[in-house]
Amino acid sequence: MARKIQKKGKWTGVCSMGHLQSPIPLFKRLSYHIELPALKFRNFHELQNVKVENTGFTIRCTFPNTCHCDRPKICGGGLVRNYTLNHIHFHWPGEHFLDGIRYDLEMHCVFYADRYGTFENALEHPYGITVMAILLLAKYKTRRQNP
Repeated sequence: MARKIQKKGKWTGVCSMGHLQSPIPLFKRLSYHIELPALKFRNFHELQNVKVENTGFTIRCTFPNTCHCDRPKICGGGLVRNYTLNHIHFHWPGEHFLDGIRYDLEMHCVFYADRYGTFENALEHPYGITVMAILLLAKYKTRRQNP
């Protein structure tokens, strides 16, 4: 099933403010290698109190009643700030293309810069949020295709 891709004029909310929106076609032959320090992950080993909800468009995982200090965080890897995980959501099929391949599932881990205190505040600033996308292919496919 082909996925309908919205033009920028139809984006709503936070997405309407961006300039580099999905889908993004990525090509290895057009990329280049740069050396970066390691991306550092903290507090990923003990995810607690995860609220999972089906929004009708995606599955979204949030972390209610979790102290800011205990939430998963990333830093390094070329990031100039420390970021705290706000939520995780999924797209199926994936949004982005790698060498013309659309992956079966794409997981987005959405982080906000610690210096802004909250996700909502971070949205108001350049580099206030960062998203880590993980592309996944199904090893086995079932006969029934989910919409």
